[in-house]
Amino acid sequence: MSVTGFNRRRRELAKEIESREANKIDYSKMKVEELKSIAEKLGIENYLDMKKAELVENIEKLG
Repeated sequence: MSVTGFNRRRRELAKEIESREANKIDYSKMKVEELKSIAEKLGIENYLDMKKAELVENIEKLG
């Protein structure tokens, strides 16, 4: 790969990472019921017994 190609790829990756960060959801601002719904869809076990902080942590691991 040439230097030009390398630099182009580096810029593309930087934009992709920046885009992911901009689209990141702040689960801590959601209600517990919303988090439980997401947890159910993600297949998280025992989500009904979890507190908000636990739900956020588990969702962020999988999300």
